[in-house]
Amino acid sequence: MTSLPPYWVDPLKDQFTVTIVDSRPTEEHFEITIEENVVKAAGGGQAGDRGILRIDQEEIVVRDTMQRNSVVVMLTEKGFARGVKATLIIDMDWRLTIMRNHTAEHLFAAALKERYPALEPGAMWIDGDHGTVEMVGARVGLQELFYAEKSVQDIIHRDVPVSTEMVKASELDKSIRARESVEAKHDMVRVVRIGDSDAAACSGTHVLRTGDIGIFKIVDYKREEESVHVEFLTGKRAVTILYDLFNAALERRRSHPFELDQLGAVLDRGKQVSSEYAKVLEKMEHLLNSGPTIENIGGISFRHEFLPGFEVSSLKRVLKNITPDGPSAILYFAPGEKCNLVFWANDLPHEANIYINDAVTKLGGRGGGSKQVYTGGFSDVDNPEGVYDDLVEYLRAQLLHG
Repeated sequence: MTSLPPYWVDPLKDQFTVTIVDSRPTEEHFEITIEENVVKAAGGGQAGDRGILRIDQEEIVVRDTMQRNSVVVMLTEKGFARGVKATLIIDMDWRLTIMRNHTAEHLFAAALKERYPALEPGAMWIDGDHGTVEMVGARVGLQELFYAEKSVQDIIHRDVPVSTEMVKASELDKSIRARESVEAKHDMVRVVRIGDSDAAACSGTHVLRTGDIGIFKIVDYKREEESVHVEFLTGKRAVTILYDLFNAALERRRSHPFELDQLGAVLDRGKQVSSEYAKVLEKMEHLLNSGPTIENIGGISFRHEFLPGFEVSSLKRVLKNITPDGPSAILYFAPGEKCNLVFWANDLPHEANIYINDAVTKLGGRGGGSKQVYTGGFSDVDNPEGVYDDLVEYLRAQLLHG
């Protein structure tokens, strides 16, 4: 097995002398092929290597590595002459994070499968920023996700060795996790073993010991009836988000005192407040539909409201539920860090923007829209109520004089 690529045998080796065998321009970049099998292409749910190609004193960034018709190509912004020798320097920060994420994904999938034997690997993506994995075949409980997370962290602390071996696909042990049809696609299969915790058929890069992962943290999840999709971080990126979250809680503990062990109850209360807020908006929408402020200006029904807490989508939803009778105009204004407005002109001589766009522009805002509906906004407004009052006065004059 002397032909095994170095990113399997020694994934920490980061510098190689390579020979350029092809350099082909495309619309967006150059695709460079080298003679040596030393760079890992994207595939199997894992991103490809990045790095630098150095020739003499010139350095060209390798933005990605992919396969084109079974040929590994590096994507660069500049090409090289064929036959030229170059030094390839692997971006080890990118690769090491992929290695941590990939090994952690193996451990996490194995922990879930231990609790839910029917689960099988689905979609997966591992890169130097984060990892995502989908497990299909059972409804997974939220507490089981947390259990699997803790299981991964326990194995990380034990610093278990990670080893690999090549086996004939026809002799692959049924107990080894493998994606569908792997035996049919390859004569030889690489098996990655993490102590006694997991064994899986895999062509990706991995850490040498689980302690190299550092930290494993779930940062998002989506559960379906028969599957679960999880996003996670490892290493320094996981530490950073944990620091940020804890510090945010600590800061708010000083301004709104609570014990950190009460954080779950505090978040539950926040969820309740959010639900109550949604009900308030729903009630406000009902009131606006049934009894808004209405003026009669020269035979035109003019409705206008100042609506804290609303967004443009909410304002538009209110408009959709209104059925105007005859000539009418509606202005809804929502204050905030960015003030938003919606203006609707129905059965009027001009399009909506004719009545309001000049006022919005003069007041420092921007907007536009279709024939009947105009949407706009203002940034960094010191006095939203003043802007609203100015718009109402301007619209009164426009509607009165046409």
